[in-house]
Amino acid sequence: MIVNKRWKYSKTCVHNVAYHLIWCPKYRRKILIGSIAKDLIELLKLKAKELDIEIEDMKVMPDHVHLFVNANPTAAPHWIVQQLKARQVAKIALKTRTRSSADVRHIGLKSMIANQILRKYSN
Repeated sequence: MIVNKRWKYSKTCVHNVAYHLIWCPKYRRKILIGSIAKDLIELLKLKAKELDIEIEDMKVMPDHVHLFVNANPTAAPHWIVQQLKARQVAKIALKTRTRSSADVRHIGLKSMIANQILRKYSN
C-alpha cells in the first residue's frame, strides 16, 4: 500500500477534507496588527491543536484572516469557524476595547488545483 501524505486514514475511511476560511472584524476595522496579530496566531494554533484540526497555512491581515485547514469529515465548516472564533474574538475584543464581532465572509472547499491560486491571493 502506498502511503501518501495528502490522505488521512481513520478506522472507517480515507479522507482529505480541506477548507479555506476567511473572516474579518466588524466593519473590517484594521485591528489585527502587532501584538494582537501575534496573539491571535498563537490562540488559533492552540485551539486547532485542541480540536485536532491541522492549520496548513494562516495569513493574518490587518482587516481579515485567511486560514487553510484540514479537518475530519465529521467536522462541519461552520463548527470549525465557531470553535476557532469563540474565545479568540472575545480576547481580541478585550485587548482592543472594541466590539469586534467577526463576520465569516467566505467558507470554501479547497481543491488541489485551486490551492496555488488561493495561496497567491492570500499573500
